[in-house]
Amino acid sequence: MCNEPVSLYFEVPPVAKQRARVARGRAYTPKKTSDFEANIKRLAMHQWNRPVLLGPVKASIYFILPRPKSRKTGVWVSVRPDLDNYIKSVLDALNGITWEDDAQVCMLHAEKQYADSMTSPRIVVMVSSLTTPSMATPS
Repeated sequence: MCNEPVSLYFEVPPVAKQRARVARGRAYTPKKTSDFEANIKRLAMHQWNRPVLLGPVKASIYFILPRPKSRKTGVWVSVRPDLDNYIKSVLDALNGITWEDDAQVCMLHAEKQYADSMTSPRIVVMVSSLTTPSMATPS
């Protein structure tokens, strides 16, 4: 696999991963989260036409959220849900399709923004293999 990123486009509003719930002594994933992850998985299978990536992976994820009527200006979403919960729902959904396990994601860039009047809510994921060591090393 070359290091060129592969882009996946999901024309669905982003959904943040909800915490597991416990009922009658059993943990379960809330329906909203499991439905969203199943939908992303299904959409990704139609777009990902290559083998599952092995080894370290880089992912960039852009969450374009619906703009509330009360929010007239600004691009960045600095309110809940937290960005990491959006990230987790997408990374988990792509397990077994783009990579074997999201533990392979060694480099990550993510943003959450409001959609403008010309665009609809969506998610864009760019994935590439990290086959060469990074130039930046921690001190």
